Amino acid sequence: MRNFKKRRYIILGILLILFLINIAVIFNSGKNRVEFDSKEDLKLSGAYWVTTEVVSTESTGNSYEPPIVVDGDGNAHVVWHDYTNYNSSGTDADIFYKLWNATSSTWTTTEVVSTESTGDSGLPTIAVDGTGNVHVAWQDVTNYNSSGTDYDIFYKRWNTTSSTWTTTEVISTESTGISYEPTIAMDSIGNAHVAWHDYTNYNSSGVDPDIFYKLWDATSSTWTKTEVVSTESTGSSGLPTIAVDGTGNVHLVWQDNTNYNSSGTDYDIFYKRWTAASSTWTTTEVISTESTGDSYEPTISVDNIGNAHMAWHDFTNYNSSGTDPDIFYKRMNPFPEITIYSPDQNAFFGIVAPNFNIHVIISNLDTLWYTLDDGLNNITFSGLTGIVDQFEWDKILADSLTIRFYANDTFGFEGYAEVVIKKDLNPPQSSISHEGLTFTITADDGLGSGVSVIKYKINGSAWIDYTVPFGLDYGNYNITHQAIDVVGNVEAEGTLIISLKEPPIEEDSPGIPGYSPLIIMSAVLIAVAIFIISFQRKNQKYHKF
Repeated sequence: MRNFKKRRYIILGILLILFLINIAVIFNSGKNRVEFDSKEDLKLSGAYWVTTEVVSTESTGNSYEPPIVVDGDGNAHVVWHDYTNYNSSGTDADIFYKLWNATSSTWTTTEVVSTESTGDSGLPTIAVDGTGNVHVAWQDVTNYNSSGTDYDIFYKRWNTTSSTWTTTEVISTESTGISYEPTIAMDSIGNAHVAWHDYTNYNSSGVDPDIFYKLWDATSSTWTKTEVVSTESTGSSGLPTIAVDGTGNVHLVWQDNTNYNSSGTDYDIFYKRWTAASSTWTTTEVISTESTGDSYEPTISVDNIGNAHMAWHDFTNYNSSGTDPDIFYKRMNPFPEITIYSPDQNAFFGIVAPNFNIHVIISNLDTLWYTLDDGLNNITFSGLTGIVDQFEWDKILADSLTIRFYANDTFGFEGYAEVVIKKDLNPPQSSISHEGLTFTITADDGLGSGVSVIKYKINGSAWIDYTVPFGLDYGNYNITHQAIDVVGNVEAEGTLIISLKEPPIEEDSPGIPGYSPLIIMSAVLIAVAIFIISFQRKNQKYHKF
């Protein structure tokens, strides 16, 4: 009896294990990836803002209007005007300066820049040249070097080599009226360009405020004579901002209420450019052409390819922005637009067939010229007003050719476009794949002249041009494929040996549709075990009597 009970428990244990295995198999079937229960399981890091810092830590009075500039080493330079009597600077407004060191991530102690000033100093502007020298200009009422008690433009430079500030200089030496709101920018050779608005009737500019400009020459350490920029203005010109591009061209924007080019008597944004090549100013342009309300306080910046980006605040209800002041933006590309195209579209990728035509379209064209450089010769053609030329490789010894097209617009601004052309010396590469009985051949010529033809042959047949996928019956095959590009480079033959066999017919396995055979077997075994246990219990009762 005990042996029977033992066998009964063993049978039940085996059946239970089989049942659990079956459930596990069914539950995990079809799952082959990790799933996250929550979005919180996967997080991405991103940019963040550091905690606000107080820069004017030594100030106990009012601190105002801090322009900031970053040098090539990542150090931040800040100036502002401050009413604190710091280092015996007095309670009038002075120009304070501080540096954030990118290496130590710490601020230096505040320095007073306007040490020679005894009156109010305000509205500073700052720039840093390529060697790290700091240039600061501001407006000042101090009668310094007989400049008078009206506002003048003062300037100072911090020499990075000696770690000292120069003596203050008066920039607005030709001004006899009020000089306000200076702006400063550096060019690539260290010259400082300064502009401001001035009430002086200088060179018959009138007593209304105009935009004045001056250049500090880094070579001679001297200032040029003042120039009037707003020569087309008859109204009030103010709040200039200056920028210099990589080729030394100076870009100036300001607000002006002159009715210039039918812009109206409300304030608009005016723009002018000084061309380094000709050393002349362009004619004034109105930037805020879509504005019908007042446009104020423009700013300008020039990117590394010479595009001028401008922003200002404007009261115009433009594009449903409302009549409250909004921020408007405009971009100007001063260079001529050069478009190069070729009948062979591969010219866009830098590689073309042996003989090709290049066409050039120029907008705002004044002159056009181009150079060819094949690594052995550099030939220049100039004075062209348009070009349709054909270059033949048999006249060019090198395997690559660089063509750079240049153009000048009517203002003398130079633009260029370049195309690098290489001989196509490499054949395309093809590959074959199949899905069932259908075969597909693909080919790629990379940056070559392009695939001209793909062909294949089957079991030694004649070549067949491949155009669309093809089908084969069951059997044994030797498929050869090959691609040829536009200039006639031929790929080495590729071969696919394959046996296409008809799959055996599978007989349907017995069972109940929709149910796992393992579940059915487990259920039958459990039923048998229950029957045996029930029968044993009845047998035990019978023997008791």
